[in-house]
Amino acid sequence: MSTRFSRSLLVLSSLSVLACAPPQFSCPDGYTVSPEGRCVMSVGNDAASPVMGDGGALVVDAGSDGGGDAGVDASPIADAASPVVDAALLVDASRCGEMLWYYDGDGDGHGSAADHQMACTMPVHYVASGDDCDDAHATVYPGAPEICDGLRNGCDGGVADAELLRSYFVDCDHDGFAPAGPALTTCLAPPTLSCASGQYIQSPAPTDATHTDCDDTNPNYRPDNRYYPDCDGDFYIPSSAAVTTSCRPPTTAACTTGTVSWPQGVWQTMPLAGADCWDFDSRVHPGSSWIGTAPYSTGLGSSFDYDCDGVASHVLSSTEPRGAVCTRVITTGACGPGSATWAGAPPPCGNSGTTFTCANAGGNCNATQTPNVVASCR
Repeated sequence: MSTRFSRSLLVLSSLSVLACAPPQFSCPDGYTVSPEGRCVMSVGNDAASPVMGDGGALVVDAGSDGGGDAGVDASPIADAASPVVDAALLVDASRCGEMLWYYDGDGDGHGSAADHQMACTMPVHYVASGDDCDDAHATVYPGAPEICDGLRNGCDGGVADAELLRSYFVDCDHDGFAPAGPALTTCLAPPTLSCASGQYIQSPAPTDATHTDCDDTNPNYRPDNRYYPDCDGDFYIPSSAAVTTSCRPPTTAACTTGTVSWPQGVWQTMPLAGADCWDFDSRVHPGSSWIGTAPYSTGLGSSFDYDCDGVASHVLSSTEPRGAVCTRVITTGACGPGSATWAGAPPPCGNSGTTFTCANAGGNCNATQTPNVVASCR
């Protein structure tokens, strides 16, 4: 055999070995060389993974096929002509954009932090937020408005329905006050009352004597009643009278002098307007037209203010034009409008004036004129 033939045979043998042997290269960590000369990465059967997910293998072109595609080989057939691996072209599973997703069992857009999974796209019934404090109720999530449902809707750790709870008290006699007892606390409409004419009130709460109804069947008994002592029972109260606030009338006598009680004294709750200037005679009060015939011992001498207007009242106060005095013809009864009248305006207390006294003479009303009559006042 010639030397030239031997060299040719050696070249052919070398080419034969190169053509049949698998390509000699190594893959990056996490990848292996397949029999077809590719770098492959097993990714398992993970339904949440965006890569294959069918239990197969991620197949990566081990190099360039000379056509300039420089990427993942879309063909499932190995490219034996690319024995060199370009690590920059390998596909890493973490590059798909995997995120943490949270299961949203109540569909309120907020998931449970205790139930999550990783995936590149959002799985069904999962959301990106895991801040739900109660994934069993769609009305409960961070920032939810508070509604009357027995739950703390806003996930802020407060008391359920706290902002909506109201306290109600029963007022059967409709006087605006409730008897002692616990409140009905609810955020719903209160139930129907057992007393037909009653009502629910929210305030005042019956927490003390000044706010508690002592008799919820009688609207006249209420804790804000103000009782005034009326010694003469004329419904007028002196300006200096002490007021007693009580649900029921005081049990003590309205008026006493020492140990003696005034029998006509009463407790009034609605006195008439005006101050009684003498609370020991029911005929003396604001607006009275009565004038007594005997002076009262008031320290004012002969002057007395019967109508409580601040001015002493005349014992004789009536006047009548002189021409009309005692001119009427009568058959029976008294004569004229009174036993005596002033001829003009009543003179000031203690001053003199002229009066007419009427008398019945033969069926005619005649007058006797009396001058220098001193005007007395009470």
